[in-house]
Amino acid sequence: RERPDAGQVLSIHAAKGLEFGQVYLPRLDNKGAEGRQDDTEAAWHDGRWELRLFRAETPGWQAAREAGAATERAERVRLLYVAATRARRRLHLLGHATPAARTGAPAPQPQSLLARIWPRVEHACVAVPTAQAALPALETPAAWPLLRLPADWAPAALPPALRHAGDSATAQD
Repeated sequence: RERPDAGQVLSIHAAKGLEFGQVYLPRLDNKGAEGRQDDTEAAWHDGRWELRLFRAETPGWQAAREAGAATERAERVRLLYVAATRARRRLHLLGHATPAARTGAPAPQPQSLLARIWPRVEHACVAVPTAQAALPALETPAAWPLLRLPADWAPAALPPALRHAGDSATAQD
């Protein structure tokens, strides 16, 4: 028997078409499977099969791999959009930004979903104290402060050229 106040943990695919008062999207700093290669792979590209067999590649393999990676990145962004639009009132975007070596400013891992949205949310993130913040500085991610968007943050409307035909110009609850 479900309680009306109970939380639900769903995959993005299972949540498609549903809405919730609050939605938490964890691990936006994760790069996913991008960049990982197996010893044996095949991809249909430009009308033919391109192969990677035990690290030996057909001439078009790199182009096929790059096209596949671009498709995967686009699909991950589409799924982020689907997940983010499940929230009626509040959306919690969770991820980890590592201090950059040169500047010390937080920066997400390249190729992560957090990196895709970082230019739009970086200025609004605030450090969240952790239990380890009182400890001496450690060279581990656990010691780095968390960053959080303020509760009243809302994204700016996308320019018309970037909006999908069915999207409205303003964010809604």
